[in-house]
Amino acid sequence: MNILIQGGTAIDTDPVSVTAADVLVTDGRIAAVGPDLPVPTGATTIDASGMLVLPGFVDTHRHTWQAGIRAAGPDISFAGYLDLYDGTLRESGGGMSLKAWVATGKDELIVECLRATASKAGAMWETFEAEFPGDKLAQLHAWIRMAADCLTADGRGCDMANAAAELTEPDHPARRVIKELKEAQRDRLVALCRDAGIGQAELLADTLSLLLEGARVSVQTVGTEGPSTQFVRMAEGLIVSFRGTAAG
Repeated sequence: MNILIQGGTAIDTDPVSVTAADVLVTDGRIAAVGPDLPVPTGATTIDASGMLVLPGFVDTHRHTWQAGIRAAGPDISFAGYLDLYDGTLRESGGGMSLKAWVATGKDELIVECLRATASKAGAMWETFEAEFPGDKLAQLHAWIRMAADCLTADGRGCDMANAAAELTEPDHPARRVIKELKEAQRDRLVALCRDAGIGQAELLADTLSLLLEGARVSVQTVGTEGPSTQFVRMAEGLIVSFRGTAAG
């Protein structure tokens, strides 16, 4: 089956745009792009005069929505994306809909999405306490297992770190949310190390945090079979080592 789109302005990956071009589609695939293409016998013709034709661009509308900030729903449908973030904003945005939040500006939308991520991170510590009530050392080991699970479950890295890399403006309101979350997570880990009777609790917490960040980068660059496979072993070794030091 042949479809010939005639007379449109074709924009593709070529550095020089082709104007007033035809696009021939054969059996669902682009067969040719160029001016005044011959009409195959029996082909369906479409007059695209005065229109843009984007051969090779796939679902650009959805990509635009989902690439507004990295790691924000890249694997869900557009309808699913709207449902997810509409629900997120109704919960955290005082009942406002996604449409209303978009009207106030993209920055506010990014901030609310990051705050929703932060709230999930806060629930993690409650889960540790519920599973191992009063046993801080067991909770620390649970943190390590949780971190290891994150490494294998999602190769995109830390949502907050990825967002910070995309938001280059130093005064962007979302950067404050990211900073606050990272500091809060660090403080919780320091407290957990201290309550577990670990010597030099701040140093251990910072060492574990940097180890996790490095493992996440390793997963992004060389995959889950690279150095990140040693994360649990290294983290557990750090705990053993620090437990043998004097409190400081």
